[in-house]
Amino acid sequence: MTSSSLRDLLSKIKFDADLKELLRSAECPEDVVRIGNSIGYPITTDQVEDAIRSYGIPRGNLYFLLNILMYKDNTAEHEADVLAKDSPRIGSQTLIIKGTGYDLGGDEVSDQLFGRLTELEPSEYGSLLHSLELEIDESAPEFPPVLILRDDRTGKDVYLNDEISIEELGVQIEGDFPIETDIDMTNDITTQSVAKAEKLKGVWGKFELSDGEEFTPGKLLLDVRKHTLGKGVHQKVIHLCRVYYNDMDLNEDVVETTGVSIEYFLE
Repeated sequence: MTSSSLRDLLSKIKFDADLKELLRSAECPEDVVRIGNSIGYPITTDQVEDAIRSYGIPRGNLYFLLNILMYKDNTAEHEADVLAKDSPRIGSQTLIIKGTGYDLGGDEVSDQLFGRLTELEPSEYGSLLHSLELEIDESAPEFPPVLILRDDRTGKDVYLNDEISIEELGVQIEGDFPIETDIDMTNDITTQSVAKAEKLKGVWGKFELSDGEEFTPGKLLLDVRKHTLGKGVHQKVIHLCRVYYNDMDLNEDVVETTGVSIEYFLE
C-alpha cells in the first residue's frame, strides 16, 4: 500500500466519527485490518504488527497507534509505506510536558501573625500574607500532565493523551498512585506554619529525543507525589508528578508558565 493511500485512510479515520468509535474498540491487529478492508483500504496484519513493535504501542490500545500513524504519515515526504518497520524517520522529536501545576512552599510565622490569621476566613489569608516571601519546596505539573509529541522539522504537535487516558497510553506510573483524595477532618493545627499553593499553567519542560529515536510510551515514567495542605474542611489535596523519559530528567530550562491563582493554608 502506498503512503498516499494510507493518507486517504487516515484522513477518513480523522474525520469520520463512526469509524473513530469502531477503532476505539479495536483490541487486536485483525480488528484494524477488518475495519480498513471494510472501507476499501487493504491494510495487512503484518503491517499493523510491525507498527506495534516499532513504536512500542500497547496491544490493547490501537486507537493510540492510529493517532501516531496519522502524525507520522502527515510528516512523511517519501513514498515508502510508513507502517513498515524499517521506515526511516525524517527529523527529530520533542516530548513536551504541559498543563496545570503548582509551586508549593511554606514556613513558620510569628505568634502575632498566626493569631490574626486564625481569626480570618481562608479566602482572607492573602490580605496578610501576600507580601510574605515563602521558599518554594516543590514545583511540578499536576497528574496527569498533558503530553505533546512535536515533530521538530515541521513543528506539528500531536496531543498523546487528548482522547485516551494516561494509563491507556501505556506509560509507567509509580509513587502515590492510584490517586486517593482522602480528607483528614481533624481541625487540630500542630504548628504555627502557613503553606502557599500557587497554581500555574503552561509548559513544565521537555525531552529532546535523539535523532532517529522514536517516542516509546513505555519509556516515560511519572512519579506521583501526594501533597496535603491545611486541616479539616479547609484542606486541599494536590497530586504533582515528576517526569522522566528513558532515565533522563525533565529539561526545565524551557519552563513557561503563567499564574492562575494563589491559596494559603494554616498548618
